[in-house]
Amino acid sequence: MLEGVSTILETAGGDSSRLRPTELYNEGWMLRLILDWAETHATRAHPLFFERGARWFSEALLPS
Repeated sequence: MLEGVSTILETAGGDSSRLRPTELYNEGWMLRLILDWAETHATRAHPLFFERGARWFSEALLPS
């Protein structure tokens, strides 16, 4: 499965791609990349520091 996702991302914007290259740089992906970085690299003084055991979610789904 991960190989399939990697292939889709690597071919973004190519002739056989099913993913527009702009999708990689939309706010949803960028937010996920920033939160992923902060989870493993941010120091306690950083505004995006995660306390031990904290989890992040980039999009909430609220029931209607």
